[in-house]
Amino acid sequence: MAVPILIVDDDPEIREIVGALLDGREYALTMAATG
Repeated sequence: MAVPILIVDDDPEIREIVGALLDGREYALTMAATG
């Protein structure tokens, strides 16, 4: 599933939020894979 990512280089808060979303997705996938 492609996830559109908007990165604003001069706004670290946006990058932090995007990173958190990506981490959350990876965490959810890992939890689903491990049961």
